[in-house]
Amino acid sequence: MDALTGAGIALATFLLTSFVQLWRDRAAENRAIRAEKRADQRNLRDAKLARLRRAFETVLIATWGVRSATSQFIYSIGDARANAAKILSESIVGINEARAQLMLEGDVHDVFNELDRIRKAFNTIEFEFRDRASGQGEPEAVKQAFGDVTDGGANIERLVDAHLRRVEQSV
Repeated sequence: MDALTGAGIALATFLLTSFVQLWRDRAAENRAIRAEKRADQRNLRDAKLARLRRAFETVLIATWGVRSATSQFIYSIGDARANAAKILSESIVGINEARAQLMLEGDVHDVFNELDRIRKAFNTIEFEFRDRASGQGEPEAVKQAFGDVTDGGANIERLVDAHLRRVEQSV
């Protein structure tokens, strides 16, 4: 009887330790899988962040170019139209590629709505200065458009920062 009890205890101990070992192995494997998934998510996030930064860089350069071109019309003594055209042509290089890349990455319509508002405001300034030369320009329209360009640029900077922060904090 003592041998049978000892064998039963040994068998129960063996089964219990085997069960505990299997449970520990499974828990360790699950932790390793979760860690690998987090690492993969971080790698994907970092790659997306790099693509967004590259594309947003072009948008910011275009925004600053429009602001500089606008300033040429308002503060320049020389040929404002030629100076503004040169600044714009240099700053908007690649803007369509950047827009396409950003649209593929996520919902950034707010940035492009602001960029469009800035472009329209710049067109208003350009138009009003052309009319001013003929004596028909409206100073109030120029003032409003200049405010739109200035505020729009600040809004784009804020929106770009918010989009990048959202991606950074996504994992």
